[in-house]
Amino acid sequence: MNVDDVVAAKIAAARRRAEEAKRRRAALNAARQRGLAHRHAQRLRNQASARMTDGTVTRDGHGRHHQGEPVIPANRPAYVARYRHHNKATDTTNHSTKPVVAWDDDKVALVVDEKTGRLVDASSYSNFAGLMEDRAPRIVATMPGGGWMAEYRDDDGTTFSFTVVAWNVKDDGDMEPACVDRDGFVSNPTQDEGFVRLFHPSEEPPAPAQSA
Repeated sequence: MNVDDVVAAKIAAARRRAEEAKRRRAALNAARQRGLAHRHAQRLRNQASARMTDGTVTRDGHGRHHQGEPVIPANRPAYVARYRHHNKATDTTNHSTKPVVAWDDDKVALVVDEKTGRLVDASSYSNFAGLMEDRAPRIVATMPGGGWMAEYRDDDGTTFSFTVVAWNVKDDGDMEPACVDRDGFVSNPTQDEGFVRLFHPSEEPPAPAQSA
């Protein structure tokens, strides 16, 4: 191999590293955005819980609650409020949900209004479609990642990996992996775009020996 070939190979390797770093930054940014949304929702739930600690809120004419009226924390069985969304273009109807975080003294279900940061009557939204029991399993314990990796495939067919830092154990016995970015935002890799598989390096076949 001559000098030109060596230089060309190093340039190509540098380009591959740059592209891989670019993909990794994009993946981390996407995970960070999901984490920001999750943390914002969690903060609102924490604020709602803080209001419950002092035990009273008041409801105004718009279904919003303030200090003054007793509330009951929403424990198991958990419920969610369902909201109907009709797409006129396709003439289809879908539903979204909000967790019921508390019940007021009149047994009215309360949800968090993300725009105002207040507890509101679940039925105060015009597209309210009722309540249903939330049967989704809850996380009850966390175990170390144990060296497992999550592999992704980019649009150009190349692959990259993130370390599984933990396994979340749910109350139904199932386990889900958790990856974390440098900003501390956690996500389930199996729900991310481009996810391929979970693997452990010790179970991977050894790389073929290179010929001299």
